[in-house]
Amino acid sequence: MPCDRSDADAHHLESCFHPRPGRGRPFSIPSSATPLVAPAAYDPASPFGRKAAKYGAVLCWPEFAAYGDASVSLTTIFFDAGGTLVYPDLALTEWALASRGIFPGDDQRYAAEREAKHQFDEARAEHHSVDAQYWDIYYFRLLHELGMAEDAELRAALVAATRKGTNWRQVRPDTREVLARLKRRYRIGLISNSDGSVRRLFELLGLDDCFDSFTDSHLCGCEKPDPRIFECAMASLGAMPQQSLYLGDIYSIDFLGAQGVGMGAVLMDLAGAYRDTPYPRVESLAEFESRLEDW
Repeated sequence: MPCDRSDADAHHLESCFHPRPGRGRPFSIPSSATPLVAPAAYDPASPFGRKAAKYGAVLCWPEFAAYGDASVSLTTIFFDAGGTLVYPDLALTEWALASRGIFPGDDQRYAAEREAKHQFDEARAEHHSVDAQYWDIYYFRLLHELGMAEDAELRAALVAATRKGTNWRQVRPDTREVLARLKRRYRIGLISNSDGSVRRLFELLGLDDCFDSFTDSHLCGCEKPDPRIFECAMASLGAMPQQSLYLGDIYSIDFLGAQGVGMGAVLMDLAGAYRDTPYPRVESLAEFESRLEDW
């Protein structure tokens, strides 16, 4: 069932989300934050660019610009799932390589991830790619890192295994503890481009009680960066965009998608794909929590 704006009634939302009540915490914005360097993917003079800059300033990460003093209440934090909170079980997602006696190292995976994200973001900016193609690009780069010849059948098998939501069952240490602490202060939601299994996955991982709502693209019929999926997630918790923050791992999908509806956005950047960019980024949940404390 698509998440159309005209269908955002209680019955429709119930099919897309699992809401629970929450609360927020006030914070203030200093007037001396460093200037924002606008991402090249949008024109800062356009309505979209002005909105992104405005709400970036309101959330006041050090990389955001300050446009004068302001005081708002951050009430809601939304998280991406894969690559942000959960990670692939490599025994399942890389089985097609393991069956050939090939076992990539983390350095090779991170190199492939950096190249794939750069290529994918550029393609998204030029409107030549869709979200489903990311893993095809990633495995093309990983096979290259491994010095292997192009093998379309192998790549298709790897992509299929990786796009199965329940294969993302690895959780980094302290994930539950950080989420539990944040839930005491904010409403917490999940927004995922998934196959309908994301809520079940988090139940199996014992993390479902850390969230007030789940928004799964398969159930909603719209994927990030489509603004409707973000709008539906906010509607599920009664959240306002200028009081919401989103943490995800892909610039063109997560960061620009969230900013496009007026949310603040931060990148989870474990591989360092965005280390040399001006975008607000963290490399762990602990760092994200610490940066929130700095506000």
